[in-house]
Amino acid sequence: MPGWICLHRKMLDWEWYSDHNTKILFIHCLLRANHSDAKWKGQAVKRGQFITSLESLSKETGLTISQVRTSIKKLKSTSEIAEKSQARNRVVTVIGYDAYQDNGRQVSSEIAGS
Repeated sequence: MPGWICLHRKMLDWEWYSDHNTKILFIHCLLRANHSDAKWKGQAVKRGQFITSLESLSKETGLTISQVRTSIKKLKSTSEIAEKSQARNRVVTVIGYDAYQDNGRQVSSEIAGS
């Protein structure tokens, strides 16, 4: 998956920053989320969403499935993410994805101004 993400320093003040597992999972969600609308096996996946499973998240982050579940609950409780379970997977949505990832407009203008 090519590309990059923005990570603002205000993340240091984020309420879950000191929670290692939750921070890892959320940054992973930012990295996995689609940067543009797409389709996966005929299913529409919007910008800021991705399709995964607990098992995949566990393997990709190095967290146990129990740690992933706990971190998902925390992130959902503060409206960082939403999820919709399906038969074999789940759709994870990073709420406010555009606030985290401005599609390169700010970075591009900063690079151009350098």
